[in-house]
Amino acid sequence: MTDSNVQTPPAPPVPPSSRADIVKQIAQTLIKRRKERDLSLEKVSQTIKIRLPYLQSIESGTWEDLPGEVYVRGFVKRYADFLGLDMVALMAPYLASHSPVVEASPASNTPLSSEVNRLQFLWIGVIGIFIVVFIKLIQKERTAPLKPVAVAVSSAAVATPVAVHPNAVSAPATSRSTLPKHALQIYSPYPLWLRVSASDKSFEGFIPQASSWTWRGEGTFTIRFGHTKQVVLSFDGQIVPLIEDQKSITLPHAD
Repeated sequence: MTDSNVQTPPAPPVPPSSRADIVKQIAQTLIKRRKERDLSLEKVSQTIKIRLPYLQSIESGTWEDLPGEVYVRGFVKRYADFLGLDMVALMAPYLASHSPVVEASPASNTPLSSEVNRLQFLWIGVIGIFIVVFIKLIQKERTAPLKPVAVAVSSAAVATPVAVHPNAVSAPATSRSTLPKHALQIYSPYPLWLRVSASDKSFEGFIPQASSWTWRGEGTFTIRFGHTKQVVLSFDGQIVPLIEDQKSITLPHAD
């Protein structure tokens, strides 16, 4: 007789099975913590210097609307740190979903692999013979008797000593100093005029709308903008906050 009062325990929660589910779960965690701290999205945007449309994309789970993967991780990290969340634990499932899994395949026994193995053994044998011959030649050279060589020296071949001035100083060899190299990446949803000057080169031109532009150079970067409306700037992989109508910036910042 079956006891009708016995209840089946609830099944454990199923982990997110797809990347979209993982993104949605991270977004819900951010929304819940923000509401617990009684913060508006506008207030968060003003505090951490991330534009409101990007924060809305993060919380809605539409991360494909963000400029690129480096901005996704940078924005979510800054947002999570501000809310006091553990960034490593929060993003671990998302990062794991990006890691390709490579399965080891068993060794092939096809005729092609057998032919490759025979060629390998053949090359090993040729190299071994070459090494043996080379060693014998060296040993023969070492044991061969030395033959005397007569050298005729004429009086004209005698070097004349050259007087050296006591105050003469040889010029030291100069080498070009090596400056640190940096990487700059800029995204703009609108056409953007840009001028960048580094220690080794410079650039001036337009970035098309809704595109990312990458540039590398040495030393200090001086950057001038035509505008900074929704412009996202990354320097050596780190997001650099910009303010509206900012005309120029120098990177890296002086300590």
